[in-house]
Amino acid sequence: ASYSSFSEDTEASLGIDVRQPLLGGAGKTVNLANVFRAKVRNESALLTYRGQVLDTIQGTVNAYWNLSFEQERMRLMESSLELAENLLRENERRMELGLATDLEVLQAQASLATRRQALLDAELNIETAHDELRRLQGDDILLDYPEIALAMPAEIPSLPEVSEWYQQVILRDFELRTIENSLAILERDREVARRNLLPRVDLSLNGRALGRDSGTFGAYDAAIERNGYSWGAGISVSMPWGRRQSKADARLAVLELRKESTRRERAEYDKRLLARQVLRDFRAALAQLEISNEQVALQQRLFERERASYRAGVEPFRSVLHAQRALDYAQMDRISNLRRVFRQDTLRARLDHKLFNAFNVSWDISPQLTQFSELGSTSTLHSDRGKNPKL
Repeated sequence: ASYSSFSEDTEASLGIDVRQPLLGGAGKTVNLANVFRAKVRNESALLTYRGQVLDTIQGTVNAYWNLSFEQERMRLMESSLELAENLLRENERRMELGLATDLEVLQAQASLATRRQALLDAELNIETAHDELRRLQGDDILLDYPEIALAMPAEIPSLPEVSEWYQQVILRDFELRTIENSLAILERDREVARRNLLPRVDLSLNGRALGRDSGTFGAYDAAIERNGYSWGAGISVSMPWGRRQSKADARLAVLELRKESTRRERAEYDKRLLARQVLRDFRAALAQLEISNEQVALQQRLFERERASYRAGVEPFRSVLHAQRALDYAQMDRISNLRRVFRQDTLRARLDHKLFNAFNVSWDISPQLTQFSELGSTSTLHSDRGKNPKL
């Protein structure tokens, strides 16, 4: 409203002004750029969170297998200790009969002491593995918990189909998808910078209802009743002199896009190299496990023969101890190779995200950024517990 001292009337107007950019600053690309950035960064944060979930699952699975194999190692030490006790008793009886010497009894006693020490070390390793598993589960390690008896794996994992597995690793990798999200943001920034180089051409429209009365309220009432009106339209053109800031922003956007594209190529190469190394180590672990199984069988037969030869008086007791020690080493090597196989299998499942399937964890999320709508997308984590993992 306006009032003039030259007239006792008050003028009032009600209207609207509309300005629509036609070149610079026009379009959804520019005006929804911040919304797009927020959406993509939210997606990247979810991908980072998924990676942390996978790391936690991988650590827990490895801790589980460590405890299982340490328990198997202790069972092996207990069996070896029992065998050493039997050999000692056998030598003591043979010495009473004059068939063994004091030296052979002493050797059996030393062997028994060594296996008792190995059993104590195995018990300590089990407690350490227990604590690690409880830490990952969020349990209070200061409390007393019942001993957990874990079974050895019933099945040996096998190698996946190589070419298909490589594709799954690249397609599902969170780091690569995060870089692709950064590329999408930089693509949008480059487009915005390119649009900002255009001249500023704006279309302006306005319309007003006019009213005049001796009082303010009366003037607004008259405007509402549209006692008068006015409207206008125009086009304004503006271009900053030199456009140095816009040109610098455009060049910077292009450089950042090239830099991120190079990082994407390097990350994919490193991921393929890692996947190749994992499969190579997995294949080697399976081969070593097969060899260690053969070694255990052969060392078991050799020990039985050496023991029989000693009882027949053909071989000294020292040969029996050497055969027993070789059998222990072969069995320990088999356990180590079996642990290595399952650690490599867990790493393989970490790369292709089969760990989610092993623990019945599902995540409804768009696999490609191009499937995003312009205004939003949703992501939900689901987890079903109570089933044994199968990688």
